[in-house]
Amino acid sequence: MDPHLELVDRQVALLLKRSDPLAFLWLIEPFLAALQSDPVVATLIEDILEDVANVVGAMEEADGEVAVELQTLRAEFAELEPAAHFENTLALFDEFAEAEPPAFTAEGVGGRAAPLLAILRELDAETRPTGPRLVRDPEEQPGDPLAAWRASLAGVLHRYFRALRSMRLRARASAGLALLKLDATVDALNPPDVRTDAAGRLDMTSVADLALFNAVWSERPDTALLEDRLAELRVCVERVGDELCVRLGTTRSRAALVQRFKHRCEWHDRGRMLAVANDDRLGGGVEDRLTAELARYLFDAGLNPITRLLGKRPASERFDPTTTFYVEAAQYTDGVTRDELPSAVHRALHAMRALRAGGLELDEGWLAILRRGGPRFNLPELLRTEDCRLHLTVIDLAPVTAPAHEPEPTITVPAAELLSS
Repeated sequence: MDPHLELVDRQVALLLKRSDPLAFLWLIEPFLAALQSDPVVATLIEDILEDVANVVGAMEEADGEVAVELQTLRAEFAELEPAAHFENTLALFDEFAEAEPPAFTAEGVGGRAAPLLAILRELDAETRPTGPRLVRDPEEQPGDPLAAWRASLAGVLHRYFRALRSMRLRARASAGLALLKLDATVDALNPPDVRTDAAGRLDMTSVADLALFNAVWSERPDTALLEDRLAELRVCVERVGDELCVRLGTTRSRAALVQRFKHRCEWHDRGRMLAVANDDRLGGGVEDRLTAELARYLFDAGLNPITRLLGKRPASERFDPTTTFYVEAAQYTDGVTRDELPSAVHRALHAMRALRAGGLELDEGWLAILRRGGPRFNLPELLRTEDCRLHLTVIDLAPVTAPAHEPEPTITVPAAELLSS
């Protein structure tokens, strides 16, 4: 079994078998620490938390756009309904519009648009006609001077709540939110920071989850509250475990196919791959042709990788605009030095960032480095930056010579050197 999957399965099972609420709560911290101790799992945890930030970020962007539209509607209302008794309400609107908005919670509370919407909806209700007046001729029915304004407000209201519902739905199913709840539980059991009041006494009301703190540390623990929290946190642990297993399985499947491509090239396809690299009649550069071989192999195996050249096409012309991993091939031959390796890494990372900026949600990339000659390099399997995860696979296509009594020396290049500028 994959050691990373085994770690996740073992830790999740160990925690979930605890039926006593206090024992379960005490084990949350070592559970999270055990997951973070594995570099691969820790990287996936960072990605999961980044997904939560992206969900909130999308809502913040929608909130900002709606707030601008609402300020336009506020100005239109002041022109259409200049009654003096609305001045205080409009002044309150302006106060909220200029204030720093509170950060969004995972439940969708926060932002600038919500109070602005509430004020304009109140103005909408106050200025609506009190009731239809019976007239014989419909043309004599008095018009509503704010009818178009109300329609615009309704449209903005729909877009705002659609974005809010989307955020809440994604957050409820989010393993990242579950992780944050587990982290918050650890802090609630033993608060890292408690404010003091004016007299210098500890202000326990500053504890984020005072109810849980009191339930655990009081002389008579609140068993009912602890049982409720236990049920909620069990779901969080299961969600985190399931998400990690899915992500580990995805990466493992991709890695297995890239490894199979490596074995095919080294064992059964060495001559043809070298011919492809050397045949300028095929068009493109050497590395473009080798990248195409790797991408075609993965595509035929059922995956949808994206390459640098494919990423330059319009989204409608790509295999799958929702693909989430990038592939590239680099090569070297006699005369290469280790100083030239970082440039290949940075080229792949730059391509991944450019594709992300173009709208593709890439979660990882593979750089296959084909050795056609020159020294043997031992490279790390994974490089991690703040925004990218790049796997490295060395494929040896160098000509086979007579067996030597001593193996060729291998040069180990650390991750920090490959990522250096």
